[in-house]
Amino acid sequence: MKYVPPLGATDPNASYQDGNPEAGILGSIVPAAAIERPQREILNVLTAAGLTPSDTDLTQLLAAIRKIIGTQNAELERLRLLKIGCPMYWRSTTLPEGFAWVNG
Repeated sequence: MKYVPPLGATDPNASYQDGNPEAGILGSIVPAAAIERPQREILNVLTAAGLTPSDTDLTQLLAAIRKIIGTQNAELERLRLLKIGCPMYWRSTTLPEGFAWVNG
């Protein structure tokens, strides 16, 4: 997702600022894309995890990420153990490409 700077900013990386009426400082104007895009990104993660978006659950994104990662955890852990040389989790004499047995 591309960063969306405040409306009217000349710097593509400009930060948003709060206004301070007492000091005569105007706050940043937030373009619609700055709100729309993150919401769409989050919804895509939720639906990819098979979750139904909710108005009241503020832990949905975390749950979705855990669910997506959890489906891959067993395979990732097996490969991690192979990479650090834990052969007890590997029952074959051949290793996947890019892996090697570690002495010791």
